Amino acid sequence: MSDDKMTYPAPEFEEPKVPGQRYEAVVPDTLDLAERAAWAINGIGGGIDPNLDHQMWFHINYACNPPYMQHHGADTTCDALLAPTLPLLRTMSGSTEHVDAEVGLMRHLLRDTSPQDGLYYNIYQPNRPWHSEYGHADRPLIAEDFAVTVAQAHLLEAMLFWRELSGDPAWEKRIRAMVDGLIQIAIYKDEYAYYPDGGFAEVCGYPRSGWRHTAEPQDDYDNAEGSVTSYYGDIIRVLPLWYLESGDERALDLAGRLARFCMQPRFWGGNPEPVMVAGNELGHFNFHAHNRLLILAGMLEYAHVANDARVLEFVQRGYEFALTLGIAKLGWITAPFWGGNEGLNEACTFCDLLRLGIRLSDAGVGDYWDVVDAVVRNHLAEQQLLDADILRKVVEASPPRGNAVLPRKENEQGECDENVIQRTLGMFGSCATPVGVPRPWVMQCCSGNAPKALYYAWDGAVRHDQGTVTVNLLLNRASAWVDVDSFLPYQGKVSIHVKDAHRVAVRLASWMPRRALETRVNETAREGVQLGGYLVFDDLKPGDTITLDFPMVESRTTYTANAHRPGSSRSKVRETKYTCAFRGSTMVDISPRDNDPTTYPFYLRDHMRQAPNTAPMRTVTRFVPERAIVSW
Repeated sequence: MSDDKMTYPAPEFEEPKVPGQRYEAVVPDTLDLAERAAWAINGIGGGIDPNLDHQMWFHINYACNPPYMQHHGADTTCDALLAPTLPLLRTMSGSTEHVDAEVGLMRHLLRDTSPQDGLYYNIYQPNRPWHSEYGHADRPLIAEDFAVTVAQAHLLEAMLFWRELSGDPAWEKRIRAMVDGLIQIAIYKDEYAYYPDGGFAEVCGYPRSGWRHTAEPQDDYDNAEGSVTSYYGDIIRVLPLWYLESGDERALDLAGRLARFCMQPRFWGGNPEPVMVAGNELGHFNFHAHNRLLILAGMLEYAHVANDARVLEFVQRGYEFALTLGIAKLGWITAPFWGGNEGLNEACTFCDLLRLGIRLSDAGVGDYWDVVDAVVRNHLAEQQLLDADILRKVVEASPPRGNAVLPRKENEQGECDENVIQRTLGMFGSCATPVGVPRPWVMQCCSGNAPKALYYAWDGAVRHDQGTVTVNLLLNRASAWVDVDSFLPYQGKVSIHVKDAHRVAVRLASWMPRRALETRVNETAREGVQLGGYLVFDDLKPGDTITLDFPMVESRTTYTANAHRPGSSRSKVRETKYTCAFRGSTMVDISPRDNDPTTYPFYLRDHMRQAPNTAPMRTVTRFVPERAIVSW
């Protein structure tokens, strides 16, 4: 630890509370995002090391015998990424599992935040020899504390959430200090600002002794991650949230300067672009999708707050371009180049796809609810690792640890192989094809990002404003205003139980046959008023039930993945045509499949398409939070 290190006193971070209403209900046994949130908490909590300051094991590897978890230089940065995710998941599910791990995690994060400059530091400690390891041979290990700029945004967001949940004004001092720190270490030039890459450890790692150099990056590949702009996205996104809370003009000014820096043409452009298309003005890109969508999501939030129409246009064009890079109907998005991982979807991308789709729809620049619905029902649901039996079969078919994807560390202090499968169920497999996770492993950046997609979909599914409820996604959802029971995809039926609303507007998915739709209120036929894509019911009272019945539409489509891509000996990516069977927007079958026993397979959904095509029912405990977190 550095001699000049100063810290706040160890914070008395209180155990998180999840006040709300719990009650039993008989509901369709279909996709429930609150239940998925509870599983995600199980995985996140199980992947935190209680014996090392409650830092995460960044890597989890199942494709070896035995499976194991492993520390890494990115642990501390992604610890901060978990911090805002856990309160979102608890808000959805009411789960109190692993509260001890969350308390330990937050205390470590806050203790390692300096009162000198307000920044959160990766602290050098001799028992963490991987302190500045980032998987790049040309990056020297250093014995100095450093602050990764993007980690500040993650912890800043967490502190905003805890300020909102607790009402404790003490959070404000820490938030202001961190915003001041981000402003102080930024390099201002003309109308924009940037953070240089430190040249060691993680990207934009600011040493406690100050920047080693302030050179401006020349293109988006000019750092160890291979995407300069991705390390700005969350900073640009979170600073406007603080501006809305505080009126701090400096925070919004910095977000705007960083956004203008990231919009420079040198950082954008597909390869190749169609003739006469200036892709660098339209948010086109040719690196892996999460890194580029991350910055678009940040710029979108800035555009919302600053009313910047040009930034909003740039984001929309970039998002629509991204939807062409894969099979959008599945939520499977890859990119033309990703350092040997091309042809794979990173689970972090789900957070970006849903955040952008929902927020662009909120902004009125498009209607992307069909995209959101398809992502949620398909790859988001499938890429969450929930089947312990399948993971055990993967382990049995895999080589010993020495031949695994992730090499064994010489310092075994950084590893754990105790009960790995059960304790990490609910994590998201990091890299997937359209049909499964080959040789499954987890980077815990995905544990921070992918579960946020669950919250964004849950939050966006049901909205309330002055007595009017809008149902945007036909998913199971409990709320203070209505409870939604979704029988999809087994049968075309949705029931909405009114608790506190006089008007309900229900979004009709594009595949739903309007002419065959039958609607009732309390078993009496009543036609709603169709406004655009929504069906509106007025004059409702508590206890009313709206029922929608419609035929389930079955379809079969062929999609081409990795079209005309030659592949390489390293990635073995080849053009593949997949035949996909859907019921509504839910994929129930796909071929060809990956029969490798070391692949975690997707879409084992025969039960969703067999007679009698009625949804199974079950009794659950539903949870309605006392208050939801305003996450944007």
